[in-house]
Order: sequence, then C-alpha cells, then structure tokens
Amino acid sequence: MPIHCHETKQELAQSLANYIASLIKINIQEKDECHLVLSGGNTPKQCFSLLAEKQGIDWRKVFFYLTDERHYPVDHPDRNDFMVDQVLWSKLPLSENNIKRIHTEKGVEQAAQDYHQLLKSAPMMDIVILGIGEDGHTASLFPDNIALKNIHLAVPVYHSPKAPDERVSMGMLTIQGAKKRIVLVSGSGKNDILQKIQQGKSFPVTQVGTCEWFIDKDAIGQLTLDL
Repeated sequence: MPIHCHETKQELAQSLANYIASLIKINIQEKDECHLVLSGGNTPKQCFSLLAEKQGIDWRKVFFYLTDERHYPVDHPDRNDFMVDQVLWSKLPLSENNIKRIHTEKGVEQAAQDYHQLLKSAPMMDIVILGIGEDGHTASLFPDNIALKNIHLAVPVYHSPKAPDERVSMGMLTIQGAKKRIVLVSGSGKNDILQKIQQGKSFPVTQVGTCEWFIDKDAIGQLTLDL
C-alpha cells in the first residue's frame, strides 16, 4: 500500500490537495467527469480549503458525495456537509446537481434509502477520501456495528460510539467498489491504531481494500510504517 509521509499537518494537507486535484484532472480528461467522495471531521478541513484554490479544474464536471453524515438538522455546525460547504463547495462554481448530500434531517432510515437509490444510479466512485478513528472506524462504519455487514450502498447507523447516536454511511461495498481509496491520518492520537494495524489486526478501515495512505509525522510517532 503506498504511504505518503509528511513532516507537518500543513505539508500533509497541501500534498493531498495537490494529489486530489491531479486525479480530478485525469478523470475529467479521460471521461469528462469525476465522482469524488469526501469525508467529514476536522482532519480533512485544511486539505479541502486548499483544494478550493486549485486552478485549471472544470468544477462543473466534478460531482461530490459524502462518505457519511450525522443525524442533525440542516445547517447544524456538526454536520459533515456544513464543514465542506464552508471550506470548499461555497468557494466553487457549482450547481446543486454537483453536490450529492445525505439528507439525514429526514431520519436516517429514509436518508439511507434515498442515498442508496442515488448511488445505485450513479457511476462507480472515482476517488474516496477516508479518515480513520482511534477505534479503526472509517466513514461511519464502526467496529462490531451491524452496519458493517449491511450490503446496501448506503446504510443507516445506530448506536454510534461517538455522538450523534444515529448516522448514515456509505456501505462497505460502495467504498470497496471505488477506483481509488485514500486514507488521511493526522495527529499523535492515531499512533495506537496505526500500531495495531501494523500488527495485522482487522478494523473497518483495513476492510475497505487497497488504499493510499497520507500520514503526518505526529501520527507516525516511533513507528516504522509498513501497512
């Protein structure tokens, strides 16, 4: 698995933004569109802000999806789409058709059904940007949660170990079916989970298939990485 290590969080964000931009351009050149899946949380925020500054991309041909969404009302500051709106989508010349939101405000069961149908009619995802939790979860697919075994393209998630209790996530099969998967890892809080992965232990993030890993020095710590 390719691993890209960087000294600082800033260098990590810049490197990943450059890489995503290059992949977008390649997909547009090859098939005149790009389907890009973004993760939420604080870790990718700086990367997405830098991505918004990239020149030479026809953003009208980029279609954005989310790996997961939290069950909060529209415009709640802890929703994933709220963060992405702030740092990326609002900065780009996009129409609403370019942004495929997960409408958890309808309730997670209905939102998961709706997103499943949307994904069913969509092409294969070109690029998926994933994060990793300290428990090895990715998107909103948590260890030992029944959502992991759900074969739908989008799945409701209940009893999340992190607030809020209810979420919607892309299903494992959707993530596994993407052309390119990238895992972004930052901060010393990820030392322990990376060590466990290095030891061969299984977590949702290790079940998604081959990934490229973008990691900063703080996350690596004293590890000699061989994921």
